Amino acid sequence: MKLVTSIKYRLLGSVSGIFVLLSAFQIAHDWKIKSDFTVKFTHEDAEGIFEKFSGKIFFDENKPEGASFDITIPVKSVEAGNAMLNESIVSDDWLSAEKYPNVTFKAEGAQKVGDKWETTGKLFLRGVEKEITVPFLFTKSDAGGLFESSFSLAFIDFKMSDDADEKITLHIKVPVSKE
Repeated sequence: MKLVTSIKYRLLGSVSGIFVLLSAFQIAHDWKIKSDFTVKFTHEDAEGIFEKFSGKIFFDENKPEGASFDITIPVKSVEAGNAMLNESIVSDDWLSAEKYPNVTFKAEGAQKVGDKWETTGKLFLRGVEKEITVPFLFTKSDAGGLFESSFSLAFIDFKMSDDADEKITLHIKVPVSKE
């Protein structure tokens, strides 16, 4: 009887240990996006911000291959300083918000490149899906962390211009907390 009881306690202890480990693993990966994010854009004709940003970020510096990013930016959340410019940006000339209300980015995995990270995924913008590589920095803190990225997109890749040199640059800061 003692042997059976001993085995039960060991089994119970092992199962409990597994749950504790899985919980710690999950906490290390799930990041809640805080509301004080910034998504800025610059272009030769306009600059501004997107006021809405949502998604899910799973990232662990020790297991970057398990990272995933699922981000959505509502196009109509643009703020470029005046109503006419906002209307122009959401029009068919730029982002076609009526047809394509969101910009989305979905990526799996990350890799360290020098002092930065990179993730490669699919960007859906203005009806075009394109694979892009996004460089980013991640600074971890006790309560969470900060993802920062700056990169440019060519308008021609998303059928927004015939000029191969026309680009938009994004500057993104996403503070996160542990879920």
